[in-house]
Amino acid sequence: GKRMEFNKSGNEKLGSNCVVNSRAVGDTCPDSCHYLGNGCYAEAIEKRFPKSRDLGLRNVITDAGRLRAMILYSIKSGKSIRIHERGDFFQNGEIDQQYLSDWIEALESVKSDGHDPGDIWVYTHIYDSQIAELEKYGVNVYASLHSESDMEKARVAGFTKYAYCSTIKKKRGGSKDAPKFMDWNGEHFLVCPEQRMGRKRVTCTGGKQTTACMWCVKGKGNVMFLDH
Repeated sequence: GKRMEFNKSGNEKLGSNCVVNSRAVGDTCPDSCHYLGNGCYAEAIEKRFPKSRDLGLRNVITDAGRLRAMILYSIKSGKSIRIHERGDFFQNGEIDQQYLSDWIEALESVKSDGHDPGDIWVYTHIYDSQIAELEKYGVNVYASLHSESDMEKARVAGFTKYAYCSTIKKKRGGSKDAPKFMDWNGEHFLVCPEQRMGRKRVTCTGGKQTTACMWCVKGKGNVMFLDH
């Protein structure tokens, strides 16, 4: 079918205890993203697995009913939700208002039925107050940053959580020697444990013998990613 689809069991980085949708990389991203055509891991996944790109393109046609079904499935199965692990809130060079309003409609509808949507998180390279306001609906929204000026833009737009994509290289064989926490630009960051210790030991949501980190999932604070 042509309906929007979601993945019911995460992936090897996110762990298996989350539900996730994906969107086409590039098509739904801002041109300003530092990683597009420059080592974006989501772009690399689409090149390696063309079917994932097909699915991402299909999911650009958005549907509040399917997003609602995704939330209800996550509640029933006790899983968290990662909003688009590939792609972003754009379409044709501007905010995809339909996609954004479909998420809001789905979240409001689930809440009005008396359900708590649970833990939901997202990272975005689009520093716009409309996206920051998803926090009001219970989403932990992270502004993905590459520079101090990015943080300034994100702060002005009302973001309160930051995911800093640093230039600190991930060493071969893991990054156990990277510190647990680092300070940057006046903010305190947890260095991503999945990167520090490896996904065989830690994933975002756990499952298959891995520990669940849950830092971003629950919006506990800022996160720093090593160059990956």
